[in-house]
Amino acid sequence: MTTCSTFFALGMMPLLLYIYSKGIYDGNLKDKVPYGGIMVSLILVLIPCTIGIILNAKWPQYVPYVTK
Repeated sequence: MTTCSTFFALGMMPLLLYIYSKGIYDGNLKDKVPYGGIMVSLILVLIPCTIGIILNAKWPQYVPYVTK
């Protein structure tokens, strides 16, 4: 769920900025969307999730130690 929402944020944030600021801002919004920050947060969410999924699938005996 978190992964999906972060992926959707890449497309929805520019769309929402366009919709909300259409009457206020007439310039280009390309430089205004923090794609780098979104990608960093996506990576910071996906790496621990991937490690947890792999750990649970291959070495389930270590999961109780990690979740403490």
